[in-house]
Amino acid sequence: MEKLKFKETIRRPPFLYCKNEDNQYIIREKTGEIIYKKQYTLYSQSDFYFCGETPLGPAFFDARYSAYLYPTENGYKIYSGIFNYPIVVNGKNIVNITATNEEIGVINCYGEELLSNTYEEITIELKITAVGKGKKTEKTIPLFNKFEKGHIPGLGEFM
Repeated sequence: MEKLKFKETIRRPPFLYCKNEDNQYIIREKTGEIIYKKQYTLYSQSDFYFCGETPLGPAFFDARYSAYLYPTENGYKIYSGIFNYPIVVNGKNIVNITATNEEIGVINCYGEELLSNTYEEITIELKITAVGKGKKTEKTIPLFNKFEKGHIPGLGEFM
């Protein structure tokens, strides 16, 4: 078997996201198993994040195209039925804002509903807690102004 050479490798354990001149790959870091391979061009480049394991294998979120990559018995399939806006912190997909035509909601990185799609506005904040030498400090930082029904910012607006 020919050893693959990559021009770029991004390490987001437990996977490596690699590309060469012709293809993009998702590789299980521990075993070197190629999980997914797709043709690569400058215009087709995906930005994958691991979402969790399913009975058929790992699922991924493609932040560039706001779509999920799900394993099936016949290989991986792209699913983009509901619009999702990923909230990625330190290379990990934490939660996703979901939108239907009418309302917005929140799912976790495994696709489980945290807030149903029944809201008109959602705000995401990052809470920082520092503890040391008998004192505790907490700060809350808004990540975005807010998500509103009918206006979910495009992926390029905040990344």
